[in-house]
Amino acid sequence: MLEEAGIECSVYGGVSIAGHAGFFFRENDDVDAFVRDYAFEHAKAILKEVSKRHGLRFDPHEARVETEKPKVNVRTARGKELFSIIPVYLDEGSVVFKYEAGSEKYLPNILERVARHISEYSFFTPRSEFIKEIFLNHMNARGSKMKKKKYQLDAKHILTPDELRERRWVLDNM
Repeated sequence: MLEEAGIECSVYGGVSIAGHAGFFFRENDDVDAFVRDYAFEHAKAILKEVSKRHGLRFDPHEARVETEKPKVNVRTARGKELFSIIPVYLDEGSVVFKYEAGSEKYLPNILERVARHISEYSFFTPRSEFIKEIFLNHMNARGSKMKKKKYQLDAKHILTPDELRERRWVLDNM
């Protein structure tokens, strides 16, 4: 829907790791995506209309201060998150992602998109090295999440055995 409206959208998170792996190796509860900041309001309007048309909950989070991230969630009527989108910003030659715990900067070529196809699904992600970098930054900021099986599965599919050993991440037998 966003692509059809001319908005370039890139998936990140668990679905992008599945795209990198070439198959869905675990259930993904939702899809996380980003758009350029100048397209965010347009994307928001589209998601609001689609949510209304399909009986979904449109749940925008407005940034109250510069360090907060704006975000839009589309949820089921019961509140389960299905899709979320955030804007990313170009700043002095870097692409900035804003999160609750701060911001992360990436090289501008994180905006280069790779077409991924799994079964009947097609979507765009950043290149594989950026999928890995985003994952590592997320885990480094929220290390306790590595105890969860879904993140261990993600690590197994995005990191090499040497990278796992370097980080001393012990994965449960899966």
